[in-house]
Amino acid sequence: MPKAWEAQFPQLQGRYTKSSEVTKTYNCAAFAVGDDQNWWDPLPPKTYYWPIQLPPNISEAYAVASYIRAFETRGFRTCSDGSLEAGFEKIAIYGNRWGYFEHAARQLPDGRWISKIAEDEDITHDTVDLLLGEQPGDISYMARPKVNDDNAPPDDRERKEEA
Repeated sequence: MPKAWEAQFPQLQGRYTKSSEVTKTYNCAAFAVGDDQNWWDPLPPKTYYWPIQLPPNISEAYAVASYIRAFETRGFRTCSDGSLEAGFEKIAIYGNRWGYFEHAARQLPDGRWISKIAEDEDITHDTVDLLLGEQPGDISYMARPKVNDDNAPPDDRERKEEA
């Protein structure tokens, strides 16, 4: 039986693999940057985790630019595309046609992509375009040097030590 969210992405149907069980602990934004302990969302203020100050114009809180600034706190910088690049982790940020955030995905070492679908499971999919909706906007890409446990950002090391 198809999942409710599959109707939003008709080109994805039958072209993904379930990668985890359902969890409400984190969302796609958190998952893309490797955070499986927090739900990243700017609004309502102080309800969820959000690593940057909200913009003066609250209507811009969900702008792709706001998410780019949030992801920069985890070492990501904008890059030109989602091609597999040795030594780098990449994420894709999906914006709608009005420039607001819709979804984020993380590239796997083999070039495929992995996404957290709302409050549902994580899925692995071959390309980023499989998650474009019927009225797609733009996809922005970000990259950061791959890290291991020795050179991970301090907050990532602390999470690993707590586990």
